[in-house]
Amino acid sequence: MLFDFTSDGARILAATTARRLAVIDVERGEQVMSYDNCAFNGRDRAGLAVDPLCPNMAVCSCINGKGLTLFDLRMPLPLDFVYDLHTAVIRDITFIHSSWPFVRNQQGAVLSLSSDGVSKVTTLDGRYLHCFEVGHNANSIALTPETYGTGGEDGFSVRL
Repeated sequence: MLFDFTSDGARILAATTARRLAVIDVERGEQVMSYDNCAFNGRDRAGLAVDPLCPNMAVCSCINGKGLTLFDLRMPLPLDFVYDLHTAVIRDITFIHSSWPFVRNQQGAVLSLSSDGVSKVTTLDGRYLHCFEVGHNANSIALTPETYGTGGEDGFSVRL
């Protein structure tokens, strides 16, 4: 089971092995919503992320583990499905800041990483923006908290 807090800290999202995404109110400790048959149910790590700028947007690995399910937590059904985005199971997902060069002029973007080391950047409506390979099997991604390119001010070179 995977879980994450929404960006406002008011809810917990839990992707279960029953292919369900449960939304739990933190203060009351009650499940307030559930989305059935939309999340990957594998035993290994799977992706789940919440938008740091919008507490109502979330994304998780879809049922086959190779695509994405997008949620607006104000709606009773998943917002969108992006099937077969990767050829291997997605291990991690994160929202990326609009300062990244391949995300500019987009409403929002998601970086997904599959177990074979392929990372893909897609928009929230499923449009493909960029792909890169890490060269080995991978399980997780971590973005720096700074916006893209701020390391250049400290003398570091910025490359993609």
